[in-house]
Amino acid sequence: MGPQTSFPLALGALLAGSPAQDAAFVEATVRRLQVDHDVPGVAVAVVRNGEVLCATGLGVRNARTGDAVTAGTRFPLGSVSKSFTSLAILRLVEAGKLDLDRPVLRDLEDLDLSPRPFAERLALRHLLSHTSGLPALPEWPLATREAIVRRLAEVPLESTPGSSWAYCNQNFLLAAYAVERTLGRGWEDLVRAEVFEPLELGTAGVGHDALRRSPDFASPHRLDAREGMVPIEFESHLDPWGPSGTLHASASDMGRYLQFQAGTGILGGRRILSEARFEEMHRPQTSVAVTPRGRERSREMLVSDMGYALGWYTEEYRGLRLVEHEGTLDGFTAGVTLVPSAGFGVALLTNADHAQPFLRAARLLLLERLLGLEPDPGLEDRINARAGFDPKAQRERLAAVRAYRVDPARLESLVGRYEPPAPGEPEISVRRQGEQIFLTVGGRFTFEIVPYGEGKFLTNGPPLGVRPLSFEFDAAGTVTLVGGEQVLGRKRARSRKGSRPAERRATHVGRSGGT
Repeated sequence: MGPQTSFPLALGALLAGSPAQDAAFVEATVRRLQVDHDVPGVAVAVVRNGEVLCATGLGVRNARTGDAVTAGTRFPLGSVSKSFTSLAILRLVEAGKLDLDRPVLRDLEDLDLSPRPFAERLALRHLLSHTSGLPALPEWPLATREAIVRRLAEVPLESTPGSSWAYCNQNFLLAAYAVERTLGRGWEDLVRAEVFEPLELGTAGVGHDALRRSPDFASPHRLDAREGMVPIEFESHLDPWGPSGTLHASASDMGRYLQFQAGTGILGGRRILSEARFEEMHRPQTSVAVTPRGRERSREMLVSDMGYALGWYTEEYRGLRLVEHEGTLDGFTAGVTLVPSAGFGVALLTNADHAQPFLRAARLLLLERLLGLEPDPGLEDRINARAGFDPKAQRERLAAVRAYRVDPARLESLVGRYEPPAPGEPEISVRRQGEQIFLTVGGRFTFEIVPYGEGKFLTNGPPLGVRPLSFEFDAAGTVTLVGGEQVLGRKRARSRKGSRPAERRATHVGRSGGT
């Protein structure tokens, strides 16, 4: 498909390699990062100057069967789905069927959101930009979209719509529900009619049930400290969350989607969205504060001027304006990055848990090469450091797990309650079950920890994935639990008649990082 418009490429981009050379660079870079980050399979699509440079699959869609990823293998998109929902709504706005700024409660009079003065101002624009006033909320395991929306009546808005930003998946569910009620059509039908069909996305669909019925789909994977990447079960409660996060697509679909999103609203010679609405979709509606509660997506801190548009984040990188979004589900991580000024886009869909460092390194390494920027030699290291990830150290630890022989008596010495280092921090307890040992945090999360050396362990399972922990012993027999460089708790020694103090042992202390 040829470009529908010309893009003002920088001189550096003209000095990049030929399309064949650059496509080979894409594949080589992604394959290398796959190995470093234990990513089984990737659907990758890259567009430059409006042309599809590559749209292919790499690796395997299931580590147990070894089936290869193809250009048609379907991967869940996670929160990249939000950009599809926004596009569908904007097309309906342009057709005169919806109003982006009409208060949604005028069409949902039976929905009791509070406080009422705030709720009466709430419009689709606020929901699509996460400025509704709703706080960040967990994903409720309810059976229907309507039940989830009704549950919102129990959550008061924290601010006037439009005045502050907080990422909340329920925003997009409420937007879709309001559209369903206004137009009398299901959101699934609307997104097919307004996005999949006009963009000719032949493998795109909605929900895990539909995904698993398809002939070629990627299975979710999680890193196991003993076995490496292993397939896991699909999340079972997510189909009602479609507008926020359960669309799926393939590399071939994402190539077309990038052509449209990195362009000016035209695809295949047909205008899909007016230029004014298209620009509005990518224009930031609000800034995004880099705070623990606000945007943990400060990510590698190589980007700046972060904002949120309508279903998209916006940011600056080395003088380029980026439009992007990531998505995560259990066993899957996805990301799309656009540089509209260059007609450039990259989509990376993976079947791996906790693959954000992979995505963030790949997208910027590809962007630098394909747009002819001077390479930043420290880029990958800084991204990994920000995520607390060291590929070489990770491989060494996983190899050590398989070689280490456990001393049950030493495991028993770790069992007990660990007092938190400061008030308000969670208490941690450790229990042993045979030759396995489990850690519970704050009475809420329990996961196995796997030894790979004297006093050295890896967490093994949600919510942390695989990360190093260590137990330090002092001369008095006190045991200190350390996560990365942070003391997590201490178990005081109990004096026993005739017992000898535990010897002090050196322990490995790794760096912890956020998800």
